[in-house]
Amino acid sequence: MNNTKANLKNAREALGSKKYEDAIKFCKRVLDWESQNYNAYVFLGVAHNGLDQVEDAENAYQKAIEINPEQMLAWQGLVSFYEKREQWSKLAITLEKLIDTYLLAGDGVRLYESIQKLVDIYQNKDADETKFVKALYYYLPGSKYYDLLTSAGSLPKASTIWLQILDLKSRQEEQHIEKEIKARRMRINAGPPAKLRAQVEAEITAKSDLGNIFETVLQDAESDASADVTAIQTKYFLFLRKRIVSEKDKSKTYLKLCKLAEHLCDHNVDVQEPYEFLIESSNVESYDLYDQTFCEQYTAKFPDTGLSKLIQGQNLYKAGDGDSAFDFFSDGIELAPESLFGYQCLSWLYCDSKEYETGLEYSTKGRDLVLQDAKNYGRLLDRVLLSMELCMATCYRKIDPKYFPDAMSLYKKIIEKFPENIAAKNGYGLILSSLNRQQDALDQFQSILELDATQHSAKVEIGWIYCQQGKFDEALSLVEEAIETSDEENPEYFYRLGRIYWEMGDEYRNDKEGAYKCFIRSVKIDPHFGPAFTYLGHFYRLVSKDHAKAMKCYQKALMLDPADLDAALHLVDYHIADKELDQAEVILTDITNLRTRAGWPWRRLGFLRMKKNDCLNAIPSFQSALRADANDVLSWEGLAESYLKEGRYTAAMKAFVRARELAPSNVYTSYQVAVVKQKLGLLEEAIVQYSDTLALAEEQQQPVYIPALKGLADAHVLQGRENFQQGFYGRAADSYNAALNACLRGLEIHPMESFWQLVGCTFTQYRTVMSYSHLFAFEDLQHIMRLLSPTPNELLKLPEDTSSDLVAEFLSLQIDPDFTLPRKECLDVLLSCATFAYKQAIYLASKAGSVSPSYWHDLGLTYHWLAENNLNDIVYKDHMKLSLQCIKVALKHDQENFTFWNSLGVIALNNDVKISQHAFIKSMEYNSRSAIPWSNYGYLCLLQNDLELASAAFDAAQAVDPEWISSWIGQAYVANIWGNSSSTLFEHAFDTSNGTILDANYGYASSVLSQVSLHPHSSDASLLVSPAFALQKLTEQNPDNPAALNVYGLILERLQQFGQAAEAYAGSILALEECMERDQEQAVLCQERISKVHANLARVLCANGDFEGAISSYTIAIDSLQDDGAKLYCELGAGISYYFNNQLEEALTMFEQALTNADTQSAEMRQNVSVLLSQVLWALGGEEQRDLAQQELFKCIGDNPYHLASIFGLCAMGLIQDNDTLTEAAVQEMMKIPFGKAGFIDNENNGGWLLSKYHELKGSTEGAIQALAKLVHQTPANASLWTAMADQMIGKRHSNAPYLSSTIAVSNTSLSMLAASSSATAQEKSLAYYDFARALIQQREHNKIRKRKAKEAPPPDRRHDIITAAQRAVFLAPWDTKAWTLLGIAKSCMSEPIET
Repeated sequence: MNNTKANLKNAREALGSKKYEDAIKFCKRVLDWESQNYNAYVFLGVAHNGLDQVEDAENAYQKAIEINPEQMLAWQGLVSFYEKREQWSKLAITLEKLIDTYLLAGDGVRLYESIQKLVDIYQNKDADETKFVKALYYYLPGSKYYDLLTSAGSLPKASTIWLQILDLKSRQEEQHIEKEIKARRMRINAGPPAKLRAQVEAEITAKSDLGNIFETVLQDAESDASADVTAIQTKYFLFLRKRIVSEKDKSKTYLKLCKLAEHLCDHNVDVQEPYEFLIESSNVESYDLYDQTFCEQYTAKFPDTGLSKLIQGQNLYKAGDGDSAFDFFSDGIELAPESLFGYQCLSWLYCDSKEYETGLEYSTKGRDLVLQDAKNYGRLLDRVLLSMELCMATCYRKIDPKYFPDAMSLYKKIIEKFPENIAAKNGYGLILSSLNRQQDALDQFQSILELDATQHSAKVEIGWIYCQQGKFDEALSLVEEAIETSDEENPEYFYRLGRIYWEMGDEYRNDKEGAYKCFIRSVKIDPHFGPAFTYLGHFYRLVSKDHAKAMKCYQKALMLDPADLDAALHLVDYHIADKELDQAEVILTDITNLRTRAGWPWRRLGFLRMKKNDCLNAIPSFQSALRADANDVLSWEGLAESYLKEGRYTAAMKAFVRARELAPSNVYTSYQVAVVKQKLGLLEEAIVQYSDTLALAEEQQQPVYIPALKGLADAHVLQGRENFQQGFYGRAADSYNAALNACLRGLEIHPMESFWQLVGCTFTQYRTVMSYSHLFAFEDLQHIMRLLSPTPNELLKLPEDTSSDLVAEFLSLQIDPDFTLPRKECLDVLLSCATFAYKQAIYLASKAGSVSPSYWHDLGLTYHWLAENNLNDIVYKDHMKLSLQCIKVALKHDQENFTFWNSLGVIALNNDVKISQHAFIKSMEYNSRSAIPWSNYGYLCLLQNDLELASAAFDAAQAVDPEWISSWIGQAYVANIWGNSSSTLFEHAFDTSNGTILDANYGYASSVLSQVSLHPHSSDASLLVSPAFALQKLTEQNPDNPAALNVYGLILERLQQFGQAAEAYAGSILALEECMERDQEQAVLCQERISKVHANLARVLCANGDFEGAISSYTIAIDSLQDDGAKLYCELGAGISYYFNNQLEEALTMFEQALTNADTQSAEMRQNVSVLLSQVLWALGGEEQRDLAQQELFKCIGDNPYHLASIFGLCAMGLIQDNDTLTEAAVQEMMKIPFGKAGFIDNENNGGWLLSKYHELKGSTEGAIQALAKLVHQTPANASLWTAMADQMIGKRHSNAPYLSSTIAVSNTSLSMLAASSSATAQEKSLAYYDFARALIQQREHNKIRKRKAKEAPPPDRRHDIITAAQRAVFLAPWDTKAWTLLGIAKSCMSEPIET
């Protein structure tokens, strides 16, 4: 113990001498004995501190405090330690602990000093506002330190402390608000910045304790003369405005706000918010009821705020300076976007300015703001809400009658809450009066008079109701009473009085002392009263007939009230009548901008724009009209017509259908639906719709609707063209007949030029289907022509031509159901009638003051076609001359029409090359995007043999329009002349034209036939199907084309359609004979061609079994042909025909003659003739003849050992005579021929068949099969050999299972090859199925008689394959009896049980 004291004493002395190391030693000695010695640790801390051993010093002090926290020495040392090293945060923590120790110790002085240090640290040294505020609370009453601090000395004033706390807390909350706004503003549902700020402020202030602080500060400030109470109250006011939004019970806070605002305004504070609060909280109905003095005080003090600008704008508007007022309003509402005052003023301002849509927009927004204000402050400004809703109702009433329900709902709501509100009652009564609910309206206006008998407007309205009821005396009495008793003259009262006189009839309308006087009086009282000017315009328009004055009155009325629909309507009518369409459009545009929900201005604007051919802008006009009234039929029709003219046919269809739904009995709409269907190419539906339209007009007992009849005729013509394009020529003729009938009906009612033009068009269309002339409506044609009296030539004073004679002759004919005319004469009659029709159209057009160059053009083309139909007649030149004259007349009146120039070029093509060239070039100049003149120019160059220029012209045409067929045909002709292949070009032209272009059809067919002819042994018939179709369509259109008919016959012959081929050849012969009769100069050439076609005809007649006909044609050909080679073939054909006709002697004579003529031909030809001769000799049956036949064949073999036909003949003779020697000799000769050479010569595999028959007749089935197998091995792609081998193997009926499997495999191979072949016949395929079924049946029979081993699986069930193959065999060759027999066997197999 003594050592401890001594060591502590020594340590203290060492510290006093600043011998810190010695002090540490002494302290450690003490701690070695007493580890919890408080003083030792304190001294140790001082020593370490003196040596700047910071960590050790701090640990020593803290250890001492742990040992005895109530002792101050260690605390003071630690405080001193932290102060010296400016470790403020640790010092603050230490002081926080130390003040509680001083409190317990009752040491007020040290407590005060420590708190002062703590406040200084939080305020200055280590700033932390939150802890600073907490430290400031230590000085305030209620703090646990307050009593001890008071006893220690003077404290800062509480009011000063509270102000500090208030400032700090306010700043903290502002920072918190800004931080929260920054965090939320990027969220999706953040909303506008102002709304977001208000929301965040309400949330944060709701949790704030600033309210209590403000209350305390204000209490303390009352006793502190130095406090700025007004500034504190202003802050408190602003705080409460933010906080009240989130409070549930707002009444107390609202009262505080009101008192604070009044107090602050009384003290004339320089803050705008209290003034604005009081103004915006004024519960008044109009601006006049606001505290004007207070408003002036506010605007004087704060001239640049939003509310101040709104007040200034209202004052300017009242003073009549509208332009400046709107500038102020615009700036004010931008600065104060939620000002109730601003929206209330602007709502009524726009309403009074008759900008009702804008007024409605502002009043609706104002009503929403009033309701939001009530939600924010817990009280409803019902008078302000009344003002907003009354403005809304007024705007609804003024905008459009369709908003009357909305206005009435608002008026009812106002009247229920404010039963004595005259404005609401008056507005409600006006709506009832407009709705013709006159009694209800009377009740309303009378209730107004009960409330206030001086309400003159109510008397006027009651008088107006009486006027509508026809009680003119009562009406006049009431209105005149209102005028007399009113304090000042009211222009509307005189206007109403004038209206009553106007309604009383013509006597008072026409009397200038009646209605006119009242209207004049009204405009004198108020020159800006527009309705009176409108009725003055009516007076001048209807009574005085002074249209100039009427127009001026309407202009004045519209100037005063741009939304006056009545004045606008009549002013527009005047402008349209004067053809001032632009002025009319301006007026209607202005009206639609002002009265966007009024339907008829939009509709009138749409029709006006349609009249100006501005359909693109007419469409939105009609759409706007339909938004106003979706059931407006006229608007739907206008919209549909606009769509139609813009080429938007689907939209037009929908619009017309909708119009028709609204007005099912509307004939015009039904007609337009048909027009659109016609435009869309739905011709069948269009025809039905036109017919329905005519029926609808008839049902309504209306005259025949001519446009529908004209449309029906047009649709039939278009349908005829479509049928022609699709190859339905008979249907096309029927369509043209129907068009003619419709035109006849129309002409009988009203002989319009358009009907005559359509008649001419229909007549010319008949020329495309002349092969169906027996279907033409000749009776209707006669009826139409008989309507032309006098004739068009007489009317136009034109000279008669041959067409006049043809028409006269036709009219003299008796028409019966079977009437027909020869093709050429029929076409002449039709085209002559067409010239009459076009001339009549020209005459009617001239009577109407029109030249109609298109009619002259069509007439010129008709004469051109007449000339082409009479190429070899003397009338050809006359028709061509008339054609050129007509085209020149058309060009004279329309020089820039490229079609006219092109037609001139075509007509002059063969007569005047220079004119033709000039015309084509002019046509290209006027329309460089048309391929027609380019291709026609190419043909002109082709005729002049300028191939390079022709090819360039055709290329240009293809570049302009790749689908123009004539250019491809021209290129094909150029390619032919240059010696290049043209088949691809012709094929493309044919495919693209769908077989409607004759030149493409012939070129395509002839080129394909030429290609096929290069490969005579090719059996792919599918290549000729399309060419056959092409020539079928060509010959249907032009049955007098001998070349086409001949080529058609050649193609049909290759397709083995011998009967149709014979008809084609016969038609070609007839056409050539007619040509020979017409043109004797071509007689020799035609006779030569007839001979060749007779040879073709004889060949197909022979192939078809008509041997008599074949002999006849061969005889004609032999007598006429000069070519020895052709004559030789005809002699061979005649010999064959005689042979098969059992005229063997004649056949022998013909072959002998052929053999004699063959000496001059090739050796091969002579050998073939010898074979044919030997066949005839053998057929004669005599021994001598047969010997001669064998000698002839031996002679051929001697000349040519490889002549298979001769070898085959000898082999056949040997087989028939059972002459083994001859047969074996022939077989040996056959075997000597190399395979390649034999296969090339024997393309029908007759050699293999003969070999197999040879072995078969010798009884060697194996040999027959081996012979066929050898041939199959040599030519495995030959399906017929596989079939023959399968047939031979099946006939053997072998019992060996592997052999049966091989038989099935061979049959299946044959079947597969034939099924994949496009050239195999139905009989060949049927035989393959037949053999396959037989092979399967043989295998099944073998399986039934064979004994299976015990473990052997049952054979597969092939019965389904058997029945399927048998059915296919019957299906492919139903005439084959053996196939039916096999099907019966297969059916019996199906009834047998399955083997198990």
